[in-house]
Amino acid sequence: LIEVAIDNDVPPPSNADIMICDEAQDFTRLEMDLVRLWSKRMTKVMLAGDDDQAIYGFRGGDHRAMLALGDGAGHQKILPQSYRVPVEVHRSANQWIHQVSDRVEKDYFPTQRIGKVIHDPGGDFENVISIVKTIEMQLAEPDPDDFVADEDKKDPKVMVLASCAYMLGPLIGFLKEVGIPWYNPYRLEDNRWNPFKRGDSKKISSLDRV
Repeated sequence: LIEVAIDNDVPPPSNADIMICDEAQDFTRLEMDLVRLWSKRMTKVMLAGDDDQAIYGFRGGDHRAMLALGDGAGHQKILPQSYRVPVEVHRSANQWIHQVSDRVEKDYFPTQRIGKVIHDPGGDFENVISIVKTIEMQLAEPDPDDFVADEDKKDPKVMVLASCAYMLGPLIGFLKEVGIPWYNPYRLEDNRWNPFKRGDSKKISSLDRV
């Protein structure tokens, strides 16, 4: 479909005149060709991306296609302040990413929180016992720096992130087995991630069964 749009000079949807491309570091070169084609009809084009976060090379994503658009243009803007990354996490991530040679060096500042990085030599997504021990430790002795507001201290939570959904499978199975409640506040509409969600008129949820 992308090739058809390029070969036939198909105009952008609704004849839009402003284009914003998010996560541009993961665009393929073909997708970037379409961006170039449509940009000729635009009054303004903005690409948001970070070559350090390129993760879709397996599907043809090429961060160099994004970087090439900025050569000599003088319109690049690097956001200097992170609002999510604590000091220790920033230091660890910065050290790790410097293993990559094909990247653009950039400086940005962490938040004021100190944070913590724990390396588990035997830990992986199937070693759920180690992960659960870390969760229990965080709940038993929460770090004051981990909370945004005083209300959060009354009801501490731990978030587990993984690069792929299947990696959470063993942990979810174990949490169910030992009776530790969990949910995903960012996917509330998806029952797979929210076992305590009420079912609709056609479905019976786990909570309904209880």
